[in-house]
Amino acid sequence: MEIFITDDAKEQFRYWKKSGNKKSIQKIDNLLESISNSPYKGIGHPKPLCDDYAGCWSRKIDGKNRIVYRVDETKGVIYIYSVLGHYQRRVE
Repeated sequence: MEIFITDDAKEQFRYWKKSGNKKSIQKIDNLLESISNSPYKGIGHPKPLCDDYAGCWSRKIDGKNRIVYRVDETKGVIYIYSVLGHYQRRVE
């Protein structure tokens, strides 16, 4: 599936790049590859979200941070909403 990274997630990824945290950057890269290949299972403990995040999934980057994403099966696109924090923003 194709991955589309939102502007917010791009900005957050720039934060990771500037931080120099190579372990987390590599983990994010590995998670994105896994999400692309198998959106609902794989590394990072995929978890469906509810309430404000219904329809979205998350995967662990580390103890404090998650990737939040939504899969659009009809378009074949995975939207990455966040790569920093822990469900901090409502996804529209």
